[in-house]
Amino acid sequence: MGAVTDVGGPEPAYREHAATMITATANAMLGTQALGYRLEQGATMEREKAETTEARETPSTTRRALLLGGTAGLAGIAACTFAGATPAGAASGDDMVLGASNDAGSSETDITSSVDTCTLGAVNSGAGYAIQASDGAASTGVGAGGATGTNAAIFAQLNNPANYSAAVDATTAGTGNALLAQISNSASVSAAIEASTVGRGSALSAFTTGVGNAIYASIENADNTSAAIFAETDGTGSAVLAISEGSGPAITAQDNYTLIGKAVTPSLIYYGTGSGVVAQLGNPANDSAAVLASTAGTGNAVLAEITNTKNKSAAISGTTQSDRGIGVSGYSKSGIGVRAASTSGDALVVSGKVVFSTSGLATVATHKTSVTVALATVTSSSIVLATLQTDEGAIAVANAVPGSGEFTINLTAAPHAHSVKVAWFVIG
Repeated sequence: MGAVTDVGGPEPAYREHAATMITATANAMLGTQALGYRLEQGATMEREKAETTEARETPSTTRRALLLGGTAGLAGIAACTFAGATPAGAASGDDMVLGASNDAGSSETDITSSVDTCTLGAVNSGAGYAIQASDGAASTGVGAGGATGTNAAIFAQLNNPANYSAAVDATTAGTGNALLAQISNSASVSAAIEASTVGRGSALSAFTTGVGNAIYASIENADNTSAAIFAETDGTGSAVLAISEGSGPAITAQDNYTLIGKAVTPSLIYYGTGSGVVAQLGNPANDSAAVLASTAGTGNAVLAEITNTKNKSAAISGTTQSDRGIGVSGYSKSGIGVRAASTSGDALVVSGKVVFSTSGLATVATHKTSVTVALATVTSSSIVLATLQTDEGAIAVANAVPGSGEFTINLTAAPHAHSVKVAWFVIG
C-alpha cells in the first residue's frame, strides 16, 4: 500500500479499514489474555461481539475510539499484556480471573457438571497448597485479625443413598499423611477429628494392607494426664472392641521401652512406669466387672505371666476394701474352681483364717456311740478326718465311714455325762 499524503487524513473507507486492522490486532492480543484468565469463554466472545458492534456505532468512548488513538495506545496495551502485570480482580457477577483475587461478596458461586471425572481440578506443582479454604481470619495468632466466618472451612456431603463412596477421599503416593488434622488453638477442647454416624456402621474405620498400625495414638506432652485413646458409650455395647483374626492378640498394652546394644548382650531402656492396662468403674451402682474376659476356645480367658525372674510379686493380685468382699474368686460348674501348682515351692500359702464348706462340727449325744452327717458332696471314696474337741478320757474316735451324700463318725465308747463335739474335714 502506498503512502498517504492527504493531510486531511485517510478516506473514510481507509479509516474504517485501519480501525478494523488495529481492532483485530488488539482483539487477538486481548484474546490471548482472556484465554489465560477467563473461565466463561462463551460469555467473553458474546461481550467482545457486542463491543465490536458498539465500536462501530459510538464515536468517541468505545474501545474502537481508543484504538484509533494511534500506535502509542497499542504499544501501551502490549506492554500491559506481556510485561507480567497482575490482572484486575473480578467482583461479584464478573468472570473469574486467574492469577488475581476474586471477591464474590455475599453471593454464592456454584460449579456443576455431569462428567465422570472431577468437576473442579486444582494442581500446584510448587510447594504451596492446591486448594486452601479459610474462614477469613488471619493465620497467625489465636483470633488474629478477627474471624469473619463461623462455619467449617470445607463441607463435603453426599445426598445419594446409593452412593457408597466416601464424602472425602484422601490419597497420597508420598511418605506423608493422606489426611492431617491439627488444632493450633491451645484453648480448644474439641477433637482434631470427629466422626459420627446415625446408621449401623462404624463412625470411624481404619485398616491397612501394609505392615504399619491401622491406628496410632500418641501423646507427646509429658504433663498430659489424658488417655491416648478414649472410648465412651451410652449404649449397651462395648466402648472398645478388639478382634484378632490372626495369631496375635486383639489388644496389647505395654510401657514404652527400647532394645539397644548387640543381639548377644542386649539391654533395655525403659520409659514407662505405669500399668499396661487400667480398668475402672466409677458408678457405685454398677454391678458389672471392671474387666470381663471370656473365650469360646480352648485357652485361658485370662493369662497373667511374670517374665522377670527376680520379681517376687503375684502374677494376679486381688484386693478389696470391702469388709465382706472377696479378693480373688474362682468358680467351675464341674471342673476345678481354683488350681494352685508349684514345681518346687509352695502351691498354696494362706495367711489368716481358712474356711471350708466340707468341714464342721458334729455332736455325739449322750449314751450314743455314733453320729451321721449329711453332706451332698461326699462319696464313698471321700477322705473323712475326725477328732474330738474335748478330753473325754478313754473315749476316742474309732473311725469315719464315708457314704453317698453322708458319712458316719463312730466312737470307741458312748459318753454318759454329756454330749461330745467332734470336728470333721472331708477331702475329695
